[in-house]
Amino acid sequence: MLDNSICYFSSEISDGNSHKKFDMPTFLAGSLGGKLKVNGRHLMFTDMTFPRPLLGPSGGPHTERVFIAIANALGVPIDTFGDATASGPLPELL
Repeated sequence: MLDNSICYFSSEISDGNSHKKFDMPTFLAGSLGGKLKVNGRHLMFTDMTFPRPLLGPSGGPHTERVFIAIANALGVPIDTFGDATASGPLPELL
């Protein structure tokens, strides 16, 4: 069933104590009939240190790029999503 579908799971916030909205964990299952390169891979885009600092620069790709990649794989030709500054799909997924 997951070969022909996609399931997206994520947290609404990356760090509850400081209410950070970057570096959010995201889980994708399924490959949309082979259109997405998920295949049980683990991708980590930032080097995270623990404990996490309360303030600091954000890193890694925007979550919107994941949504754009999913939309493109479904045949929806978009380059932006919402009011985000990021554009284009996440190339690691296509």
